[in-house]
Amino acid sequence: MTRWVDSCLAIFPIEAWGDLAGRVAGLPIADAGARTFSRFVFSGAFEIELDRQGRALVPAGLREFAGLETDAVVVGMRDHIELWEPNRWAAYSAEMNSADVLARHLDGLGI
Repeated sequence: MTRWVDSCLAIFPIEAWGDLAGRVAGLPIADAGARTFSRFVFSGAFEIELDRQGRALVPAGLREFAGLETDAVVVGMRDHIELWEPNRWAAYSAEMNSADVLARHLDGLGI
């Protein structure tokens, strides 16, 4: 579990975490953006274990970063899940669901 972009948290299965770590390791060390992303993701990462009821404890620093107090929205992604503070998710998803905003984000992706 780690801090993630857009002020949410990301939980990766170990295989996907290894893939991400490999991709980050392949970034040019001279690139300031690559170093910043690496520090952001890896310095805030915690290995988590599920308890007998399938729950995971979110470390206090990560809860604070994501603004999680009581509730969270779980968003499935391709290779990980994200945990969002409900109001942040509502604002983000409202913007994402705007046809104009979505079109701008898709521009240049080849989709």
